[in-house]
Amino acid sequence: MDLQALDINLLMALDVLLQERSVGRAARRLALSQPATSRVLARLREAFDDELLVRQGREMVPTPRAARLAGPLRQALATLRQVVQDGGAFDPASTRRRFVLSAHNLAQATTLPQLCARLRAQAPCFFNVTAPSEIYSLSLLDARRVFLVGEGRAMVPACLTARRLHR
Repeated sequence: MDLQALDINLLMALDVLLQERSVGRAARRLALSQPATSRVLARLREAFDDELLVRQGREMVPTPRAARLAGPLRQALATLRQVVQDGGAFDPASTRRRFVLSAHNLAQATTLPQLCARLRAQAPCFFNVTAPSEIYSLSLLDARRVFLVGEGRAMVPACLTARRLHR
């Protein structure tokens, strides 16, 4: 297999697919449509020259090769996350990163003005405000450059960490 045929998003999707053993559940965690996740699985099958997941009754089960890949893949992704994360504590006053704040209309009108004022006072970082439907891109979400603002965790894909910052 040619490693250049894969990108990190495909490997992360494979990890989620192997955990969920369901294209539909994996799609929800990846914030993708079910057809898009099926296409990702097709690309993975072609790259690995293996079915990876096969239907057995009502669930998908990993092939022997996929079962062998699951542990090392998860470990490799965890190692990669550690490598690319900033080792020091986050300092909002010195960061030059760009962030996207995503909020529904109500939160944009009620919560974001106060939040933006506090952010500007404490951090020079650049941020955009968008509606959630505009940012559901796996690459943006995975890059941890999108902050979802609003009520409930239903809008947050399971592959992301959610935490209450303000009440």
